[in-house]
Amino acid sequence: MDKELFKQALAEEPASPRFKLSGNVAEQLEECYKIVVKRREIPYSGDANTLGVINKVSKWLTGDYKRCLLLYGSVGSGKTTMAESICKLLGFYGYTILSTSALDLSRTAREDTEKFSYIMNAKMLCIDDMGIEPITVKHYGSEISPFVEVIYHRYKKKLFTVVTSNLVDEDIKDVYGERVADRFKEMFDKIYYTHKSYRR
Repeated sequence: MDKELFKQALAEEPASPRFKLSGNVAEQLEECYKIVVKRREIPYSGDANTLGVINKVSKWLTGDYKRCLLLYGSVGSGKTTMAESICKLLGFYGYTILSTSALDLSRTAREDTEKFSYIMNAKMLCIDDMGIEPITVKHYGSEISPFVEVIYHRYKKKLFTVVTSNLVDEDIKDVYGERVADRFKEMFDKIYYTHKSYRR
C-alpha cells in the first residue's frame, strides 16, 4: 500500500479560510450596526458598551480566532443587532450567511427535512435566540433535537457559525447537556453582554 495515498485518504477536509476584509473593519461594522438600529426605529447611542463589542467583533472577524462566535447575556442588549450587522458587513464583501432563529430551525426540522439539511450544511450560518426553541420535536413519530444536531454537525465540519442567546454558560449545560456545552467551549469564542436593554 502507498503510504502517502493512505494518509491523503484519511485526511479531513480542510476548514474554510478566514475572511478577507480590508480597511478599518471596526468603522465599517459600526456603520452596519447603525443601519440595523435605524431600521428598528430606535436611536443609535454609540455608547462605550456598544463600541466595546464592535471592537471585539472586528478583532474576531480579522484575527486568528475560532470559527464560531457566541453573543450571549442580558436581554435587549444588542446581540441580535450585532449578528445582523456581521451578516451585513460580510455580505458587502460578497460572503453569504444563512440566517435563521433557533425557533424557526426547530419548525423547519419538523416540517421540511430537505431545508433543514440545507441549513445544517450552510457554509456560513447565523442562529438567533438559542434557548427559546423546543429542545426536541417530533418528526414522523421520531424525536429529534434540531439545534443539537446542527451544532454536532457544524462542530464536525468546522463550519462558520454565529449564535445569539440569553443563556449563560451554566444554562447551556442545563438545557442542552454537558456534551453540547463542552463542544461550545471548543467551537466558540464568546462575547458576554451585561448591559441593560436598549429597548424602550
